Amino acid sequence: MNNGADKLAVLPFFSQLTVEQREAVSRVLDEHSVCPGEVIFEEGTPGLACAFIIAGTVHAELRVGPGKPRERINTMGAGEVFGEIALLDGGRRSASCIAGMDGARIALLTHQDFGLLFDAGNPFAFSMVRSITRQLARRMRQASRVWGQAVRSASGTSGTE
Repeated sequence: MNNGADKLAVLPFFSQLTVEQREAVSRVLDEHSVCPGEVIFEEGTPGLACAFIIAGTVHAELRVGPGKPRERINTMGAGEVFGEIALLDGGRRSASCIAGMDGARIALLTHQDFGLLFDAGNPFAFSMVRSITRQLARRMRQASRVWGQAVRSASGTSGTE
């Protein structure tokens, strides 16, 4: 990554790191320019890396059924990260991520390189694990609320009794 440590300093995940720590991370990142509409990650494919958005926008989209078009579920911009759960488990992608109308500049971090940073004790790796854990907890709470509402609705109770 050219001027990697300097570029990383403005991104939230990296701003608290020392220059040396940012340089260690920048050595394992692979920077790419992505054309408008280009698929970065495809739903259902193995999650081998996550991506940090340096510039531009990326849309997360889901297929709602066979032969149906994707539905946009989120739009992310500079400073955000996507595909980060792959750093923990390398599982299949839960959504497709596609560059926005102006394209995007991203930096990819592979599952393998993340493991090396983690094993080396780089604070960035621990920060990512904390962030992913918080995100998963929020999603689980939200899923529990939605599931609970669906169950109460199906059983004819409001949940306020």
